[in-house]
Amino acid sequence: MQYSNENESPMEINDLDHDNANETFTTNQTESATQQKQKKVHGQFKMIPLDDNLQDYPDHPFDVYEGDKLKKMTESVRENGVIQNILVRKIDEDNMQILSGHNRVKAAKKAGLMEIPAIIIDDLSDEDADILVNETNIEQRTLKNFSQTEKVKSISQYNNAIKQQGKKTERDLMFGQNDQKEENYARTKTARKYGVGESTVKRCLQLNKLIPELKNRLGDKNFKSTPAVNISGIPDNEQQLINSVLEKDTDKKISITMINSKELKELSEDKELTEEKIKEVLTKEADSTKPKLVKINMDTDKYSQLFADNPDPAQVLNEILSAVKFYRENNPETKDDDSNSDSKPE
Repeated sequence: MQYSNENESPMEINDLDHDNANETFTTNQTESATQQKQKKVHGQFKMIPLDDNLQDYPDHPFDVYEGDKLKKMTESVRENGVIQNILVRKIDEDNMQILSGHNRVKAAKKAGLMEIPAIIIDDLSDEDADILVNETNIEQRTLKNFSQTEKVKSISQYNNAIKQQGKKTERDLMFGQNDQKEENYARTKTARKYGVGESTVKRCLQLNKLIPELKNRLGDKNFKSTPAVNISGIPDNEQQLINSVLEKDTDKKISITMINSKELKELSEDKELTEEKIKEVLTKEADSTKPKLVKINMDTDKYSQLFADNPDPAQVLNEILSAVKFYRENNPETKDDDSNSDSKPE
């Protein structure tokens, strides 16, 4: 049986963080790599056991269902079985790797199934496997539904696989490699496949240098992709220190910004980046964003007359502000009292 996918539908997606919306491609501009492989990639249909010999794909770039999503899929599988075949590759006589269908496998196991329908592909290189893993996913989901972390990992894995394929061409083996041309070709092809700009691919490749703990923070309001690019240029051991400081920030008061990320990168380049320095830089900016408070003293008896016992502080503040606003609106002559307090009467 020949392995095939549904034909691709046109897909257009903006740049990572929507900061380069004018640089987009659509995936229907070129024939997909999957369609090109249909002539030469063949697979065998078989019901395979759901045991330890069926392994997850190493460095799988996509999140696997948890919670309600997994529960709904499990109920569907329990009621209807697995309707869509999973795709696997044989890695030796006994073991197989899942290329497409991690969620179906997880739901089938949870539903109590003993086997699952699969298309088994033999003799698939690591690069071709990486390409199929990502192509089958982006053809089933839109890029809008990818998390920031998934985008970075998937685009990087696909790009690197295309680049490695280029290094194995007969011409390169005979006459030598041209790394820059291979990088440009891979980046262009990846951009078109994912429907993003080449600058997005380049940024994803840089963000993929983040340690896993920081990469998983991408998309958090305190860890946006633009300042994260600066952090990705810092050595792994120092990234670990940064992550340690962020983990201790249980109140989520610290944010990685363009200002503090540049300062951290400069300290790293000067070989002066320590956990204490990181904490100092990050908390300094966090403290500077806190609103300054004004303390007002009020007689206890007067406070009790105005407000009920143990009032909510936010409610007290709102009542005071509303009262002052009402008073000033109805007594406009009081607005300039302070400015004229030092002037002499005529």
